[in-house]
Amino acid sequence: MAGSAARFAAWSVATVGLHEVLMLGEHTSEPIETARGGMPLFLVAPIGRAQESGDLRPEVTPSDIPVIQHMLYAAARFTRGQEPDIWRR
Repeated sequence: MAGSAARFAAWSVATVGLHEVLMLGEHTSEPIETARGGMPLFLVAPIGRAQESGDLRPEVTPSDIPVIQHMLYAAARFTRGQEPDIWRR
């Protein structure tokens, strides 16, 4: 889960347009709404596996992941002029 989350975060930071469409809700269409609604369901199995293995805290839920992604993206945008990879910490 940690590796997948890091790859998704890096991809999200690199693809500004996709982040804005999926995470900020400024643009909408039926396929985009379907993708937004399916994200938490898509995350149930990997989150469960990570929790069972002890790699993820038990209180983390699928709805937490988009919030974490948004925070990482905001940190990357804020620091990209000085330290573009600081969000990875």
